[in-house]
Amino acid sequence: MPKRAAGAPEPTPRIRPRHEILGHEAGKAGYRHGCKCDLCRAWNAKRMRDYRAKRRTAEEPPVDVELPPAPDGLVQSVLLKDLKPGEISKALVEELPAADGAYIFQRTVSALLKQSALILDNADALDRWDLIPTMQIRVLNALKRLEPPRSGNPLGGTGPTVEDIVNAITGPSADEDGD
Repeated sequence: MPKRAAGAPEPTPRIRPRHEILGHEAGKAGYRHGCKCDLCRAWNAKRMRDYRAKRRTAEEPPVDVELPPAPDGLVQSVLLKDLKPGEISKALVEELPAADGAYIFQRTVSALLKQSALILDNADALDRWDLIPTMQIRVLNALKRLEPPRSGNPLGGTGPTVEDIVNAITGPSADEDGD
């Protein structure tokens, strides 16, 4: 195949920007419709510079803003040890079995149960009526956790005790090895 003689290079065709093809103006409309020509990109760069500058000024904290004084009597710190036990707390202490560690987290659940009952007893004094449904659910869940299992484990037995779990983690003690 013979080589072609070197002639004048063909002129490169002018690629029309997308905003011209779609019939939009250069800038906002062109860039938003996918044009990336110099005019449209310059418009977007200016838009982003303005946006960042506006965001920086908005993030600066306001100077010398005075807060209104808090009304007396509404803001109070409440400690659970200062609350007086009511009917729920007293009944719970009488009916709650002694925590013997037979179930996992029995002591912890018992302590949480006593505190929840104390909050339930004093919800009106704390002026926190919104806590009542939450504390009622928490008390019922804690009572279910403290309830002994009704049926045995399908694998046999009633489940591991705290001592079984500790022994499984640490291994048998020296007292148990010498049979």
